[in-house]
Amino acid sequence: MIKASYFFENVDIYKTHNLIEKPIISVILPTFCRGNNGLLKRAIDSVINQSFKEWELIIVDDGSIDKTRQVVESYLNNENRIIYIRNNINSSLPALRVNQGIMHARGDYIAYQFDDDLWFNNALQDLYNEIIKLDTPSLVYGKCQFIDVISKEEIVFGENFNFNQLHLTNLIANNTVLHSKELPFRYGGYDCHVVMKRLCDWDLWLRWAEVVPFVHVDSIVSCVEANQEGSLGRTSLFDSLIIRYMQNVNRANILGIDRIKEYVVDDLSMFNKDSLKEMIYREHIMPWSSKKIEFMNVKEFSRLPIKKENIVVLIDGYNATTNITLTNFFSLLNERYNVLFVTIYNLDHRIFEYADVLILQRFSYVTPEIHNLCANIPTIYLMDDNLLKLYTLGNNYMQYAPNTEAYSVIANYIKSSNLILTTNSGISNDVKAINENTFEISTNILEKYIPEKLVIRNQDKLKIAWIGYNSRKEELDIFESDIRRICTEFENVIEFYFFGSSEELCEKFPYENCFLIPHVSDYYKYIEKLKEYQFNFVISLIENTEFKNCKSPIKFLEITAAGAVGIYSNEIVYHKVKDKKNGFLIENKSGNLYKKIKEVMLVDKLELNEIFDRAREDILSTYTTEVNKDLFILMIELAKFNYYLKDNRKIGFIINENISS
Repeated sequence: MIKASYFFENVDIYKTHNLIEKPIISVILPTFCRGNNGLLKRAIDSVINQSFKEWELIIVDDGSIDKTRQVVESYLNNENRIIYIRNNINSSLPALRVNQGIMHARGDYIAYQFDDDLWFNNALQDLYNEIIKLDTPSLVYGKCQFIDVISKEEIVFGENFNFNQLHLTNLIANNTVLHSKELPFRYGGYDCHVVMKRLCDWDLWLRWAEVVPFVHVDSIVSCVEANQEGSLGRTSLFDSLIIRYMQNVNRANILGIDRIKEYVVDDLSMFNKDSLKEMIYREHIMPWSSKKIEFMNVKEFSRLPIKKENIVVLIDGYNATTNITLTNFFSLLNERYNVLFVTIYNLDHRIFEYADVLILQRFSYVTPEIHNLCANIPTIYLMDDNLLKLYTLGNNYMQYAPNTEAYSVIANYIKSSNLILTTNSGISNDVKAINENTFEISTNILEKYIPEKLVIRNQDKLKIAWIGYNSRKEELDIFESDIRRICTEFENVIEFYFFGSSEELCEKFPYENCFLIPHVSDYYKYIEKLKEYQFNFVISLIENTEFKNCKSPIKFLEITAAGAVGIYSNEIVYHKVKDKKNGFLIENKSGNLYKKIKEVMLVDKLELNEIFDRAREDILSTYTTEVNKDLFILMIELAKFNYYLKDNRKIGFIINENISS
């Protein structure tokens, strides 16, 4: 196995005369054999022609054997902003060369350009104008003009940031990005493992988006030409299965730029199953290493093997439900499970070799591949909503009514799965009519999000929020007049916020003390945003319907995490809430919210602290991920047990392994 340090040997570094002393932006441009066709020159010119001038360009040559050196040297004689890193060993790993460039970066910010792409003249200026507005280390990105040189298709992509969408596909072009220099040092740089050649940028965005802000710049800054001869798109395997596997391997420490030299670029020990290792070796390692005879003399460096179970989760899309029901647990059980989230759109036949357990989250698609997976792997069907009662929501959901195809698909999944994971007894009771193998785990939140005490606010006005707008429109209709009355009568003492709402509410509530907070797609950033606003009271109301009665009390947890006291509907969903004990309750009738707000305005701080403390104690004792972690492990083991019993297999139990034969 080969350490990255091997590729940093035998290197020459050339700098222009009178090199710029304090560049603001460092531009990293990795290249290999693009000196003959004019593409490298075009890319360099697009940097030089930027309207923003305070940059340095670090060209990292991966051992080119064409005229690349001559092309770069022609600029070294005329420019005072270029560093040329000439590697005499070819790695065929662009991510490794980008990391090498970052090691030499001197700017406050880093941008990337590539030898087959180019920038428009406004690129760095537009990106810089946005990033200097941000007061924390961040990443900004613009739009990209994408051209397929084979099909001639042209599109523009790069929209407002959506964390859930990023999990499904990458719409952030590498050369539209500008970020604070410290990010790769603090959170890890590009993964230069052989398997990540094609997807290292997507992987990096996924890792960084969990810890730093991503801000969209509404400007077309670059042109990407896909499928150029010799490009990664034509020479490297697009393996979405691997990136989803690697997302469960904590690599922040080993990918830090100051430690990247020790990274083993062809390491197989991080893959925990022999069949998976064989697949990785066959499809990735062997094609790469077979072109590099010199590796045969390099000393091998090994690591301790990691033995984990592989969990594949089939999802319609990545959303808050995924975080609450699964990701919370997997974040605590990282040493036990590797987790791969897969959608119907990137289903891969190699999952058969990979998966130990399959989880279907709200899944309502059926394909032969999924049918075979369910038949041959322990399968869990996750229902945090009562999918059997979706049709009760009205005409828009009648395709899920009994005797429809969609209903039959869901019922068949329930029937054929080895275990049904639910979040409350209402769902369990309906499911048991189809499959008695149900397992209930209440909704949960990570303990770290629960504050130790109610935050004492010093603001002049009470801050009150309504959350759950998109799924609570019927409830808002009931209490619309209450909110109008609250905003008008108490305009000098109350600020009213709609959290996660849309612009249409501006017309409904055109008051100066009424504010709209846009939806936050990343669940954990949503929790942090709730905390940030320091609300005194947060309202979560829910109708008494067949479907909504099976919802979880997650808002009780989120409101407490925000350091606020909640106002809830007196319905079965919030049966754990007791009026004036750990929250406030109202009946779902117009006028009651107004009355309750008048009431809570008079409650003294000591009593509010006691109410909050009781809510906090209830959550810490019942609803944290940590409290329910062992139940989650048991649930997976029970699904496996049911799977092995389904064909009347004989099971042997070892009671005491020390008993002599």
